[in-house]
Amino acid sequence: MKASPGDGGLQISQFDLSRPSVFWSPHGEVVDDDPLMKSVEHSFDGEEEHGQLDHLISQLALCAPASNASFDELQSFRKILLEAARAVSMRSRFLDRLRSFALTDDLTGLYNRRGFLILGLQNLKLASRTGYSLLLFFVDIDQFKRINDSLGHLEGDAFLLCCAEILKSTFRDSDIIARIGGDEFVILAQETSENSSEAIFHRLESALQLLNEKVDSPHKLSLSVGVARFDPQNPVSLGELLSVADREMFERKRGRVSRVQDQGDRSS
Repeated sequence: MKASPGDGGLQISQFDLSRPSVFWSPHGEVVDDDPLMKSVEHSFDGEEEHGQLDHLISQLALCAPASNASFDELQSFRKILLEAARAVSMRSRFLDRLRSFALTDDLTGLYNRRGFLILGLQNLKLASRTGYSLLLFFVDIDQFKRINDSLGHLEGDAFLLCCAEILKSTFRDSDIIARIGGDEFVILAQETSENSSEAIFHRLESALQLLNEKVDSPHKLSLSVGVARFDPQNPVSLGELLSVADREMFERKRGRVSRVQDQGDRSS
């Protein structure tokens, strides 16, 4: 399974700014030990830019020319304004890129763990207020260590990219899709009659089958998936949802391994 520019410009960057530093505890609480998370949240709310813009305006006011200023003084102040505007524009672009690096996974382009927690918490609050239910899927690639060990890390990365593409084709643009570390992915989706867990599982299985029919590799992409439902009438934390979906994913993976072993015993 190769990743090449012909596959849509997929590249493996030497930079990895998605190191997880935000995590959830086994008890279901989301634990934040990362000041950057709060900084990004503040910048989303506009606090950072507003504060710096207020400071810039106050500084410009101090050096503003008087009403009877000379032409040279006015020209000098005009240059200051242009430089200030250029600096604000450059900083805005820099902050946009910084937010992107802070919230997205460098390899797949999906949200990373930090991005998922920020957006996931916001969506849970919104769902509680508006009364709609959510589905949280926990996805893990089967036999990923064996793929890495036998085919190498570049092939392992190609499997991660294929998994990301399958998830993007299975879920809607409005759903939150994230790679939270290693070969683990999570998705938070709004539950509707057309977007039930059964319908999503069916779309995912169809996408996997279609991919594996086209892939020329000794290893086929196989996923173990767990799901948890958020009920706005009985809300739980994001950490609890993750724990429930993670446990179900693990049970399904263990059941699949047991079935494979049983088939091997019967055939021997």
